[in-house]
Amino acid sequence: MYAVLPPARGEEHFVDQVINRETVESMRSGAGYYPAMDRALRRHGGAVSSVRALRLPAPFLLWRVLPGPRAVWLLFVGLVAVTALLLLDVTSAALIAPLVAWYLLNAARPHIGGAWVDQDLIVELWVVPAAAGVL
Repeated sequence: MYAVLPPARGEEHFVDQVINRETVESMRSGAGYYPAMDRALRRHGGAVSSVRALRLPAPFLLWRVLPGPRAVWLLFVGLVAVTALLLLDVTSAALIAPLVAWYLLNAARPHIGGAWVDQDLIVELWVVPAAAGVL
């Protein structure tokens, strides 16, 4: 249900989205990844030693250099297209490629009712293109 009707920005039910967004915003203001993530985790009640804190900085470093949420979304859509093409090449079940693309785009849909939502900042969604590339 969450993937079909995601909440508007600021009304997220999963704290990871908020933590990731605030980390990126702090990084755009000049903070390094680790201080920005530490600040966001502490602000939202997550211990720095929690599982949420185990994030590699690579996607955050990428998101920081992009001009804003729309650029993050457009890059994500491009990666989804590349993922679908890579999966078409490595599978004999061609239906898998559009299903994976649909799932990724639906799970990361960024614009609902005029409000930006932050599913595209969920780090795990960005792993799927890398996994398809490894295949």
